[in-house]
Amino acid sequence: MSWKPQLESKPWHDAVTFYVDLLKKYGPPGSASNSFNEILALFNEGKCGMWIDATIAASFINDPKQSKVADKVAIAVGQQMSAALSGKSTVDAALKASQAAADREMRKGGYYK
Repeated sequence: MSWKPQLESKPWHDAVTFYVDLLKKYGPPGSASNSFNEILALFNEGKCGMWIDATIAASFINDPKQSKVADKVAIAVGQQMSAALSGKSTVDAALKASQAAADREMRKGGYYK
């Protein structure tokens, strides 16, 4: 596999177009200029249905003291999803590994036992 970026490929163009269209149609006002803090507040209030960010957000959005939707959040971990995309893992195995990683991090953070 060549690891050369494919940022001008049709699949990448289609994926970015799809994401931009989702934000335009269903995203909160000002989506393009929202920072971490604005999106965190929207998500925790249940006003943001999907958030693509670094894993640090998981500690906030899964904390019932901070988030009204903590019991409804699911997390996909990028490293495992990359393995599935590259064929090194199945999607089922990647999802299982993602869940285990999320559970481990949440236990470490003291959010559940």
